[in-house]
Amino acid sequence: MYFKKSSKKSQSAIEFMSIFSVFLILTSTFYLIFINYSNNVVKKRVYFQTKNLLELISAKINTVILEGEGFETSLVLPYELLGLQYSLEIKENILLLTLNKYNISETKEVLPVNISGNLKKGKNKIKNVGGGVLIE
Repeated sequence: MYFKKSSKKSQSAIEFMSIFSVFLILTSTFYLIFINYSNNVVKKRVYFQTKNLLELISAKINTVILEGEGFETSLVLPYELLGLQYSLEIKENILLLTLNKYNISETKEVLPVNISGNLKKGKNKIKNVGGGVLIE
C-alpha cells in the first residue's frame, strides 16, 4: 500500500512538471515573438522619422533654390531623433542621415546646385546667394 501512494505522488509530480514545461515553452515562444515584433516596430518608426527629416530638409533647400537670389529661410533640426543621436552630411546634392545605433543610413537628393556650409542641430539659416545655397 505504501508503494501505491508513492507512485501516485510521483505520477502527479511528473504530470505537473510536464504541464509546467509545456507552459514555459509556450510562454517563451510568445515572448520571443513579441520582442521581435517590438523591435520591428521601433525600426520602422526610426526609418519613417529619418525619411521625414530628410524630406523636410530637402524641401527647404529646394525651396531656397527655386525662389531665387536673396531668398532666405530657417530650419530647426532636432538634437535627437526619437531619442537617438544622428549625423547629417551634404555631399554634392545628396543629403546623408546616419543613425549608428540601428546601422541606418538614408539619403535624399536635392536640386543640383553648389551648397556651402553644414547643417547643424538646432537653428540653421538657408540662403540663396548667387544661385548657390549657403547654410549658416
